[in-house]
Amino acid sequence: MGLRIVTWCLGRIPTLIVWAGLVALFIYGATHNWRFFQAEEKPKEAKEETEPAKEEPFSSYIQDRPFDVPVRVTHDPKTCPVGKKPVEFKSPESAALAGIATMKLEPRSVALTIEAHGEVMQDPYATAKVSPRVGGVFVSIEKQLGDPVRTGELLALIESADVGKAKAAYVTAKAALESREAERALLEAGKSPPGSVVKAESAVREARAALFAARQAITNLGLPLPTTAEERLPDEAFAQALEQLGIPADKRRALEVSLRIQGKPLPTNLLPLFSPLDGAVVNRVGVVGETVAALQLIFEVGDPTRVQVFLDVRQEDMGQIALGQCLTFRVEGGAQLPAVSGKLDWISPTVDEKTRTVRVRARVSNPGGRLKRGAFGAGTVTVAPNRLALVAPRDAIQWEGCSYIVFVKKTEDGKTAYWPRKVTLGVRDDSGVEITSGLAAGDEIVSAGSHVLKSELLKARIGEAEE
Repeated sequence: MGLRIVTWCLGRIPTLIVWAGLVALFIYGATHNWRFFQAEEKPKEAKEETEPAKEEPFSSYIQDRPFDVPVRVTHDPKTCPVGKKPVEFKSPESAALAGIATMKLEPRSVALTIEAHGEVMQDPYATAKVSPRVGGVFVSIEKQLGDPVRTGELLALIESADVGKAKAAYVTAKAALESREAERALLEAGKSPPGSVVKAESAVREARAALFAARQAITNLGLPLPTTAEERLPDEAFAQALEQLGIPADKRRALEVSLRIQGKPLPTNLLPLFSPLDGAVVNRVGVVGETVAALQLIFEVGDPTRVQVFLDVRQEDMGQIALGQCLTFRVEGGAQLPAVSGKLDWISPTVDEKTRTVRVRARVSNPGGRLKRGAFGAGTVTVAPNRLALVAPRDAIQWEGCSYIVFVKKTEDGKTAYWPRKVTLGVRDDSGVEITSGLAAGDEIVSAGSHVLKSELLKARIGEAEE
């Protein structure tokens, strides 16, 4: 019996060992938050922590600046060495000789504006293009480029075979109608059979339709229809009146005299071209004797007092642009013309693929036609009303490589120094640039000669780099 118990216990030893191992493993995991082999991972973490981060070397790049031309960033903005050392002169006389002048920075009224370049274009609603409706040959050209014109004034005369055909068809249709009406009257007076009268009435209707078509052909050419009194004239007199249809009497007499001297008869198939509005001739092609095609552009007449200004606004500024904002435009290049104003009435729905700008438009008054179509200039759009701000002269602001700076004058112990201050720019107007940060009211800043101080600052920086 005792041997059997011993044998049973020996058989259970492996099971007991396994259970003991599992219990030990559970106790270890619970006390170490179930993390194993930390000894092997710690050296790896330590190695990663001790490895220094690799810093890429700084390289200069071109950066767009708000309200300014692009600038080159020559050193890392994170380590911009602005304000560490001032620029000093041996005496106030030396600073004066260098052209240094200062001013107290005080708040003043300024409006939020956006600047953009643009051009002047003719108002399309005050422009008309004149083309002949049929082809022909120039007989006379009455207006030249730039000539003022009035509505209905003669621009040119064109000799066209189509005009002659239309006039001949008109005379024929008028004669046919008169003949059919006379036949019907005779039949009705002679008490002819009803069938004959009906046929005569049908012929009259056909003749009227033909006359209507002939009149419509005259109208389609742009010619005026003969008056009722002229249509009552005999055939020969009516044909003579029709030959010079639409041509002013004074021009007809002058043309007759001119052609008589040349030994030529006056053409009977002339098509006059008239100005559709008041303005000036802004475009003209062709010479006397030259062939012109149907619908070919011959004249362009525009009202010079009605123009539009288009500006190309940077797409990053488009969030501030809205219809109805005031636009002021001035022609560049020394034209010495006064600025013109208007309100934005159109904003392009697309961004130009090449320039990445958005085109906006304003109609402006142009008394006397001083602004010329195609003139280039600069415009300012006021996007917010006036407010108080610190405004520095443009000459006071310099770009030193990674930021804009303004020099501030400080006097201590009888010595004068000019300290560079890093500033942030805001809106601009004709007199200066808003300083949104970096300066305070009452600071005495360098308003003229700041470029001299910038040169001294850069020379000192170069000397430090060489040491």
